[in-house]
Amino acid sequence: MKVFSIIIFLLFILDTHGQFISGRVTYTDGKPAIGASVWIKEKGGVVGAVTDINGNYHFEIDTTCLTLCVSYIDCFPESLEINNRNVINFILRERPVELINIEVIALIDKDFENLRIDKIVRDSTHLLFKYFCDNIDYPIKAIKSEIQGKVLVKFKIDSTDLSCNVNIVRGIDSLIDNNVKETIQSYPDWKSLILTDEMIEKAISPDIYGFSFWLRTEKEYILPVIFTIKEMNDR
Repeated sequence: MKVFSIIIFLLFILDTHGQFISGRVTYTDGKPAIGASVWIKEKGGVVGAVTDINGNYHFEIDTTCLTLCVSYIDCFPESLEINNRNVINFILRERPVELINIEVIALIDKDFENLRIDKIVRDSTHLLFKYFCDNIDYPIKAIKSEIQGKVLVKFKIDSTDLSCNVNIVRGIDSLIDNNVKETIQSYPDWKSLILTDEMIEKAISPDIYGFSFWLRTEKEYILPVIFTIKEMNDR
């Protein structure tokens, strides 16, 4: 009986060590997520691997572990139950990228006889933000109704025809919301702002083209536009 117990114990040790797990991590468009962290928690700490240029990973785990996790910058973390599987693939959902604020300030006097609209953005030299500042408006009706606040608008560039899909995530007034939405949709040259796979493969610097950042197709972006009303200083 004692010998039988020792055999069972040894089989348990062999069964809980030496299992390899592998798989592939991709984005929703099927492209590999390079450098994603795939890991599990063991009694001795965290064990894992980093995906290669094809999005593949492979490492040894303790079979007593139940959950496999993956994390990557700008993506939502994911986890899956192992359930005795040796191959587990992940599809990562990217977090929307929040762009810099655009501030639209209505300066008025007490009697509403004078009105000036100021627009402030940190990078006014960038063609996209310059276009937004030139075309986003603060409707007079909204100013007279003292409507203020932050509009959050989400947009994504379609990879097939480079059209722009726009949705208001948080709005403050239909006139303001529609103006912001229509301004983004009307941008005339998305193609000039798209970072292509060819540019990445050839390691072409964006600075050659004179832009401080590029956009990717099928990636979601959040643009905050802040509308504020202030009184002009008496002089």
